[in-house]
Amino acid sequence: MEKNKIILLSASIFLIIMLILVTPLIMPVFGVLGNTTSFNVSLTVNGGSPTITNVQTITDNPNEGGNKTVHFYFNATHPNGVANIPASGASIKINQSGTTLTSTGCVVNATDGTITNKYDCNITIFYYTLPGIWSINATITDLASNIAINTTERYTNGNTYGVAFKTNLVTFSGTPGTTVGASGNPQFVNNTGNMNFAQINLTAFNLQLGSNFIGVGNFTANTSDGGGIGQALVNNTAVTLVNSSVNITTARNVYLYVNIPVGVANGTYNSSSPWIITVS
Repeated sequence: MEKNKIILLSASIFLIIMLILVTPLIMPVFGVLGNTTSFNVSLTVNGGSPTITNVQTITDNPNEGGNKTVHFYFNATHPNGVANIPASGASIKINQSGTTLTSTGCVVNATDGTITNKYDCNITIFYYTLPGIWSINATITDLASNIAINTTERYTNGNTYGVAFKTNLVTFSGTPGTTVGASGNPQFVNNTGNMNFAQINLTAFNLQLGSNFIGVGNFTANTSDGGGIGQALVNNTAVTLVNSSVNITTARNVYLYVNIPVGVANGTYNSSSPWIITVS
């Protein structure tokens, strides 16, 4: 019995010694090996948050057929100083009916040098940007990632009524007694504004060559080039073309034809006044 106790005691001592020897090998080692080690210390101080104190209401109109940079302004303050609210943390968004436009950049427009900055943020307004009231979202984020948002003001985008024709010169060529289409048919009317148009109106004028003329009653127009040559035009009178609506960012084809009368003199006939296209 005593012999068994001695063996058990010896085994226990052996296991304890092995555990002491192996533990440093299996435990993770942190820091720098040796008789010293080191670690870094980080402290984030968040003693205040930014506040947006003023957002400027804006009203503007797009440029027909192009883009326009509109400037939006707002003020923000920070109790720890303006260094905590750089321009990189400023932004403006405008929204209407789920469509959002975001500023392409902001700068500090003015500052009191202590706690308040005035920001100037640019948004590109396209010619087809919908008219009406847009909500403004002004945001400033400080260096500690604290955010202030103001959505109290509005941007009003005005109406732009604009159209452009395919070319400033439409030409025909043919022999008397034939019907020919204009060179480059179809012509087209392009909507370069931000309003839908229900119809195109075409005002035509007689063509002249010295004392000779060809009446515009010989000319026709249509918007589909199917089912006939089209509607006859009337001198110095607006003719509303059938099926001629032109929605925003779209164009409407217009096909022009002339039935050259028999017996007219040879030569080039020019309109007495430019033909006019209006939309409504």
